[in-house]
Amino acid sequence: MSEPRDDERLFGEEDVAKILKSASERQATRKAPNAGLTLEELKQVAAEAGIDPRHVADAAKEITAPGISAVPNAQVTASASDQPNFWGGPLS
Repeated sequence: MSEPRDDERLFGEEDVAKILKSASERQATRKAPNAGLTLEELKQVAAEAGIDPRHVADAAKEITAPGISAVPNAQVTASASDQPNFWGGPLS
């Protein structure tokens, strides 16, 4: 039996997350500084990826809530969860 072609291979959730993260990071380095998506575009992308658009809308509300600045063209930085840690705590 032959191996499935790459375009027919099934990827698990962890691999999907890694692939999409890597692809988005690669694209981000090549995009114009003011490139972005509207909420409707985000919801469409989410729906195509199997994510309920209502969750996207709720997440967008969280980052645009009073007291949280949704700065246009802001640089994305690593979150605390992306930093090395020891059993949930920071290393330094």
